Amino acid sequence: MLGEFWHGAIRAGHDPVTVTEFLALGIPILETETTIQAYAHLCAGLQETPSFKQIGQNDLWIAAVCIAKALPFVTWNVRHFQ
Repeated sequence: MLGEFWHGAIRAGHDPVTVTEFLALGIPILETETTIQAYAHLCAGLQETPSFKQIGQNDLWIAAVCIAKALPFVTWNVRHFQ
């Protein structure tokens, strides 16, 4: 997931120091079971939609973490998450 985040940050031209500082605010995921279940439910719910093939799997993992942790999902990626 962090690789996907960094990929987007690099493509957007964000300052690496700012990105590192932002990521330092993150919440470590020590318990993965709820995230894995959220990912599975998310994929199953989207699998038959055209959106499923457009959204990258790493982006779905990021969304799954937000669902599992009951955190807001904020993105500039309107192409995938419209």
